[in-house]
Amino acid sequence: MPGGGGLLRARGGDEIPEVIESARGWMARGFRHVRVQVGVSGMAGYGAGRRGEAPRALHAGAVFEPAVYMRRALKMLEECRKQLGDEVELLHDVHERLSPRQAVGFAKAVEPLRLFFLEDPLSPEDISYFREMRQQCATPIAMGELFNSPHEWTGLMDERLIDFIRIHLSQAGGLTPCRKIAALGELHGVRTAWHGPGTCRRSGTRPTWRWIWLVTTSASRNTRRFRSGCKKSSRAVR
Repeated sequence: MPGGGGLLRARGGDEIPEVIESARGWMARGFRHVRVQVGVSGMAGYGAGRRGEAPRALHAGAVFEPAVYMRRALKMLEECRKQLGDEVELLHDVHERLSPRQAVGFAKAVEPLRLFFLEDPLSPEDISYFREMRQQCATPIAMGELFNSPHEWTGLMDERLIDFIRIHLSQAGGLTPCRKIAALGELHGVRTAWHGPGTCRRSGTRPTWRWIWLVTTSASRNTRRFRSGCKKSSRAVR
């Protein structure tokens, strides 16, 4: 993931022009799927800095205001689509930082911008809201970074409430469970977008991605064999 149109590259910046400039640089190198994140002045965020003076607060910790983030992220995505054009696939990671109602509204707001996917809009404890999100918009959804149990992802995949399963190889239980997840996804039209944190060393991520590729392609071949066998059996019955 993603295939056929260049690799995925995550780019963040303190200001929207910085994000766009950085994305253009990676596009020039052949990347066609770019995840874009922007900082919120003085506030905590994900995937970008927080330049600027922090707002006054009742505590010394970092401050995060979901409504401010939503307005800023939406503006960034609008500018990215306007200036980068339609040839690049844009992705954005909410990182489970919104309430369920806010997440549904944000997914609806970004629908006209045709994202490749919106990542982790809900926390694992709020996954029942994916039904409402699917009913109200067609924004592709990726989910799974914090998943640990099959009970968290099987229902979402079975009901086709997400478009990409984005899960840690280690948290899912290793290669064997991930092979089963890939096969389940193919049966239900849910693609794999395995999660790998940027803090991993290249020496660790390259072998991991090689194994993930083997897991996914092997599951795909076995699923096709299963389907082929079913067709042969049905013809024999007739």
